[in-house]
Amino acid sequence: MLKKKYAMLSEADDIRRDVKLNINDGEKSQKQKLYPAEKAIKTKLKPAKNRLQSISFVLASGNVSIWHVIQTPVFLLTGWGAFWTLLFELDIAPFLAINGMIVTILGVVLGLLLVFRTNTAYDRFWDARQRWSTLCAASINLSRLIWLVVQPRKTESQDIVAQKGAINLIYAFSIACKHYLREEYGYNYEDLYDYVQHIPEITKHTMNIPLAISCHISSYIRYCRDTEQVDPVVGGNMLAQLTIMIECLQHFERVRYTPIPAAYSIHLKQTVYIYLGSLPFQLFSTLHWATIPVMLICSFVMLGILGIAGEIENPFGYDENDLDLRVFCSKLRKDLSLILMHEAKSPVVWGEAVAFQPKESPQ
Repeated sequence: MLKKKYAMLSEADDIRRDVKLNINDGEKSQKQKLYPAEKAIKTKLKPAKNRLQSISFVLASGNVSIWHVIQTPVFLLTGWGAFWTLLFELDIAPFLAINGMIVTILGVVLGLLLVFRTNTAYDRFWDARQRWSTLCAASINLSRLIWLVVQPRKTESQDIVAQKGAINLIYAFSIACKHYLREEYGYNYEDLYDYVQHIPEITKHTMNIPLAISCHISSYIRYCRDTEQVDPVVGGNMLAQLTIMIECLQHFERVRYTPIPAAYSIHLKQTVYIYLGSLPFQLFSTLHWATIPVMLICSFVMLGILGIAGEIENPFGYDENDLDLRVFCSKLRKDLSLILMHEAKSPVVWGEAVAFQPKESPQ
């Protein structure tokens, strides 16, 4: 039963072994110093390598590019421009040419609107990323206080089990946030089930699992204070970290459930299509057949900017351009596992300290 309850703890030995291997690799890499000539050769090779990486990135960016979303309207608008350019060049409809001043006036206004739309969407994307970093920091701090500062009673072995269970719930909070923001309600998920299935108070709240988990963690902090496992100052700090986690959840909900007003998005999209649809009539009198590639470029640029704004407006989904919440949760799990491998030790067992001698850092 404990194996199901505390699945994360059962893998601590594997992670401890991986950490030791990484530390040994790091020590070996530090000993392998390069001579100046080798450094110069590597420095000279970097620009060519970067250029190859840039070319490879452009060629392999089809999955993350917005092109797969906008290619149909881009080709339709280009065909629209080619049709009217053909009629103009064959003198079938020369009267359709209009003054190009409209392009300048409407283009400036439309450019400002597109910039505002994209910046607003990116602010939401960046705010979500910052808040997730804050959530991870609060989770690590709270876990550190629970594992290293809380003093379980020697006569109660259940206190140590409760410590580990509380840290599991802290990790489960992030996993639950990930599913909750993707509108995947409940707890019956492979990465969440083992952490919460044994707690009825959590499994009953299938619509907002993160909030239910936070209530359970709050109850544990109160239990520690009532049993004098922590002093009031540390208990208050633990509650402060939990409050930060809940505030992050509220910020995630604000980003997720407060989209750009539909009227603004619809009107902006209509304005873009009207502008691009009228563009051939303002260009073919001066550009002639060159109007067709110009239509392709203008459609790609403007519809691409509009599509990017819609793509990153909700950063919690499964799209290639969304935040990779799975990687963030995996990184948090490793950090919490590292905390569980440490024990609260007195400084007398650290070994003899070396006198601090400030040195200049190597260039």
